[in-house]
Amino acid sequence: MTSPGTTPNHSALPRNEQLFLGGTLLSLICTFLPFDGISVLGSSASENAWHGIGILASLLVLAVFLVALAGTFAKSSIPELPVSLNLIGAGGMALAVLFFLIRWLTLGNVLGVKIHLHWGGYVTLIVTIATTVVAVMRMREAGEAMPWENSGSSTPPPAA
Repeated sequence: MTSPGTTPNHSALPRNEQLFLGGTLLSLICTFLPFDGISVLGSSASENAWHGIGILASLLVLAVFLVALAGTFAKSSIPELPVSLNLIGAGGMALAVLFFLIRWLTLGNVLGVKIHLHWGGYVTLIVTIATTVVAVMRMREAGEAMPWENSGSSTPPPAA
């Protein structure tokens, strides 16, 4: 830890930690890019990810970013949790990807004109998926079991 008045040494953080913090910040920034829109007769309009179910996805990205910051720079101030911060990060980012995909797949029509995903939507999806992969890599690196893996504590089903 650093003493008050000194800056933390960010290069001392593990590579996956740096990638995850940067990825969540970049994902959050990407939510303000033009996510979807329409183009008609040379005119176009777009909106960012903070609309519809994209609000939930964007709020999840924000929450994961804040949890990652707290877990990295203020770990002693976080109470004991029943799940790891790595699982919260991976699960939150995976849910954000799911909600962004739902938003993309449910884009409809306005007066017969198809709403399409803009470049910002593609960037948001790519960055959020990549950050989710890094989150899972962090879990593996920490030696944590994936939620679907058998922990060995349950009893096998009875033989038929």
